[in-house]
Amino acid sequence: VTIQLTEDDLVAAGRLYDWSNFRDPASWRPVAVVWIAVQGVLLAIYVLSGMSSERFFAFAKYVNIGMLIGTFIIPILVMRFVSPRNVRRHFKAMKILHGPIELTWSAEGLSEKTSTSSSQTPWNHFPKWREDEALFIIFVAPTMYRLIPKRFLTPHQIDDLRSHLKQSV
Repeated sequence: VTIQLTEDDLVAAGRLYDWSNFRDPASWRPVAVVWIAVQGVLLAIYVLSGMSSERFFAFAKYVNIGMLIGTFIIPILVMRFVSPRNVRRHFKAMKILHGPIELTWSAEGLSEKTSTSSSQTPWNHFPKWREDEALFIIFVAPTMYRLIPKRFLTPHQIDDLRSHLKQSV
């Protein structure tokens, strides 16, 4: 299949990437460690400062509200407003994405061909993949992925690609 990516394709892929990271339990492990560490620091402040319980709990409440905002609200705002702008900027800078990309796949892997390059990547080199109603993203590294918009694929090709991904990735 030959695809022609647009800015909107990359923005949609960026959104899928961000939300898949946001929902991935592995992404939350460092957050949990920081949260526990902050609670330990708060406990130490309480024990060592001689602060009254009422003053301490008011202080701890504001610290925890700040952590909640920093953990959930700010990342969601960044995903909604900052990420799309960055993705559009990257699309403009990456000339290789502006031309047609020919994709083929088989049991061996995924092949890509552009006007300036070609590559074949075995399925076992992709650590994970995600899809939504509009596209597939196939990761080559934790922050790098191949994008395949479904609008270029027939239902049979979508099922075939999904089958290869489920089987090998």
